[in-house]
Amino acid sequence: SDEEEEEEFYDEDEDEEDYESEEEIDLDEISFQCNKYCGKIKYECPEIFNRYSSFDARKADIWSVGVAFFMISIGTAPWQLPCDIKNNPKIPFDSQYDTIVNKRNIEGVLIPWGRHHYIDDEMKDLFQKIFSDHMYRITAEEILSHPWLDNDDEEGYDDVEFGQFNFE
Repeated sequence: SDEEEEEEFYDEDEDEEDYESEEEIDLDEISFQCNKYCGKIKYECPEIFNRYSSFDARKADIWSVGVAFFMISIGTAPWQLPCDIKNNPKIPFDSQYDTIVNKRNIEGVLIPWGRHHYIDDEMKDLFQKIFSDHMYRITAEEILSHPWLDNDDEEGYDDVEFGQFNFE
């Protein structure tokens, strides 16, 4: 019967033992090195796009979240391909990626789009820290304490337009 088959694969006592451990998990002991590639190209960090032999999955996720956050804030993707390799016939060069990531000039993309007023200087700083080399990329903890998110100003960001919406 179906119930007997289910019991065969599910041992309630075994599951409880897994969660009864009093030991605390030390995140510094866990390796987040990864060598599996997945995801949509626009969200891929350079380490994944360029198929590094291994990469830190946490840093790759920060990049991907940054792309999604950019899309929410600006209303479009920051680039088509996360590629800055010129003269490669197999992969088209993406000047927007080059401007934002290599030249560290987010306004060089936002001004021609007419969207530079969608974000303030603190948000631009946060994007630059997200879209940086994996060795220096901001961590999740640093994002949570970044001035853009850790704002004690009573007035908030009423003067900043997000996407097509103006919250004045």
